[in-house]
Order: sequence, then structure tokens, then C-alpha cells
Amino acid sequence: MPVYDVVTKIWSISSELIKKKDLAGLLKIHKDIPATLLIDQPRLKQILFNLLNNAIKFTNRGAIYLTIKWLECNEVSEKCFEPKPYESSEEGLFEKEESFSLLETSERHYNETYLILSHIQSSFPASKLEQMNKKGVLKIMLRDSGCGMNPDIFEKAFSKFPQVYAYGSKKEIGTGLGLFVTKQLANKMNGDVKVYTKENVGTTVIVCIPCESVFP
Repeated sequence: MPVYDVVTKIWSISSELIKKKDLAGLLKIHKDIPATLLIDQPRLKQILFNLLNNAIKFTNRGAIYLTIKWLECNEVSEKCFEPKPYESSEEGLFEKEESFSLLETSERHYNETYLILSHIQSSFPASKLEQMNKKGVLKIMLRDSGCGMNPDIFEKAFSKFPQVYAYGSKKEIGTGLGLFVTKQLANKMNGDVKVYTKENVGTTVIVCIPCESVFP
């Protein structure tokens, strides 16, 4: 599956909703991700849609960031989720690694991010492509500046119908099946999901899925 095409197509759909809410948005795909991965495409699409829809729903100001990375490891472990956001010991490291900045959601920015992985395979000699087939972990990070969750609600984040309050509002809005389904899908792919949140600051969801790079 060409990861670049799948991610950018889903982002292009979600970006319209991001702009309608007057939010900033940034898609960041790291260059070292193999052009083609052996992974369950329908489940990956559903995970991305769930994450983006949740973030858009609960973010009324600020920005939404989607980052895709490739980790060279054989399985999903706690180390795959480091550095962790919103933790005093690692927050600075997380911010530095991601280099997040508030950008306007414009076609110019989208075009810049969409071109990150263009023609990535052309830089590898054909004779060496077979040697580069290897296992790894696809790391998906979705970060928003939404309402976040208080500790009581956070404990129920992966239940079917938790309720949270929108930032600046006393109205409850349910997270629905978004995180619940996302975790179920990731688990079926031998992956895992972690949620990090800080009330009135935002939420970061990290999904790690083991897969294998595939070169022709």
C-alpha cells in the first residue's frame, strides 16, 4: 500500500472541515517512511478518519497536526510512544522533536507537505531494493489544541460513549465510538493506541502499528 497516497487523500478531505472551523492544520510525513508498506489499508483509513474527526469535533480554536513516522523496530513497545507529550520530564523533548508551529490552513501549506515523499523510491538503486524489505512500526500522531479531558473522563477514554465538556462550554459532547473503534482496529493489527491529554490545552493520540516495507 502506498502510504503517502492514502494519508494525503484522507487529509485533503479532513482539511476542508478544518478550514470551515477556522483552524490551522498541518500534515507532516517524514521522508524515511518506505514508499510502500504491507498493512491493512481499510483499517488504516478508518483509524485516520476516526482520529481526525475526533480532533475536529473537539477543537474550536488553534490547530490540528497529523504526523506520520517510521520506526525501525520489530514490534510495538512502550518505547515506540516516546517522547510523551504533557509530561514535565519529556514535554520539551516532544515539542522539539515535532517542531510544531501554528500555520494557516492554505493550499500553499498543503502543497508543501504533500510533496515530502514524492519519488522517494527513485533515490534507491534497483539492485538494492530487495535488501531493504524490513519490518518496522508505522507511528501516527494526531495532536489538537482542543478542550482536552479531565482525569475522570480520561480513564474512560476508550469506553464506547464517554462524555466531555467542550472548551469554554458547559455543554456535554460525546466522543462516540471514535477512540473505542480506533483501539479495536489497532489491536487487530497487533498495534496499540495511547492517549495523552491536558485539560484546556489539548489531546495527542499516538497509534503504533507493526508492518513491513515492500519494495518491487
